Amino acid sequence: MDRNSTTQPLSVPPSIAGMLSAASEIAKLVGPIVQNSKDAPSILLTVYTEVNEFRLILSSLQSLLEKLPTFSPIRRELIQIDHFLVTLTDAVLVFSDLNPLIKPLQAAYGALLPFHIRIQWSVKRSEASNVVARLQKHKIALALMMDILQRYPCH
Repeated sequence: MDRNSTTQPLSVPPSIAGMLSAASEIAKLVGPIVQNSKDAPSILLTVYTEVNEFRLILSSLQSLLEKLPTFSPIRRELIQIDHFLVTLTDAVLVFSDLNPLIKPLQAAYGALLPFHIRIQWSVKRSEASNVVARLQKHKIALALMMDILQRYPCH
């Protein structure tokens, strides 16, 4: 993950911090509904699960990137920075697409999900499933990049 430097580009930490914030906001909105509503659409549980798993990957990635300058140049070059940045950028776009789907849930409180929200989510199921699939793709890509960096010998 190097292009003649020993650190990641300056845009990486803010991108990760922004996605962590966005993921936290989505989890904060969806979590209580999924946990308290018996009639929440199953896609909401999937969104909640995937967003939380993505948050875990991002937190681990953030910790790993803090150690990146201590890695050998060969180890840092295992991951192309362009591939990494494209994956992060696309993940930001996924959260941008997920946000308007989640916003109507702000009005949903308690254990009973309003009927009109359940109907909206039934209609949006396909769109939400596509966004979740994109999120899963980026989660897997980032997890693989982290795995490569973590498993490669330090010397």
